[in-house]
Amino acid sequence: MWISTARYFPTLLTGLKKRILRGKSTQDETYGNVFEGIWSREVYQVDIGSLAAGPIASWRIFTKERTYEASPETAKDLVEHYHKQPKERKEAGIFIYSHTYAVPDIPEEVRWMTLYLYELYNNPEWRRSEASLIEDLRVECEKQKVPLYVNLSGNLQGKWKKLAPLDR
Repeated sequence: MWISTARYFPTLLTGLKKRILRGKSTQDETYGNVFEGIWSREVYQVDIGSLAAGPIASWRIFTKERTYEASPETAKDLVEHYHKQPKERKEAGIFIYSHTYAVPDIPEEVRWMTLYLYELYNNPEWRRSEASLIEDLRVECEKQKVPLYVNLSGNLQGKWKKLAPLDR
């Protein structure tokens, strides 16, 4: 059985959608680029989940309606799937949704976590697995010049970090 953090996604994203629809800027120089209005169209989004049997991270891809689409085994497979998408879906790049990867250990973030997410967040084996998965994708996106972003807030309130391609 696979347990997804995606089930929390629609509720958690509501604040970001409202902020964008009100015309508020979501640009944060410290954390990288965020595209205003991005959520009014479909973007290529990937979720990180784990098998209930253990803390091993794996990719899950969902449509805008949050229906399951694919589970690429490798970063290369994920980028190949991305390249097969319609232009409108892939024009902004790949957005990784993780409730644990780059989320700071502060009370404001921890309060959004379920017990399951909090246990993953504090599990070193999970953190290594997730970091390895994301690093493999970052390297592949860097090679292919595909924009890659990861959220910096567990409640998805508009902070994103650009992981690739890095401007040099």
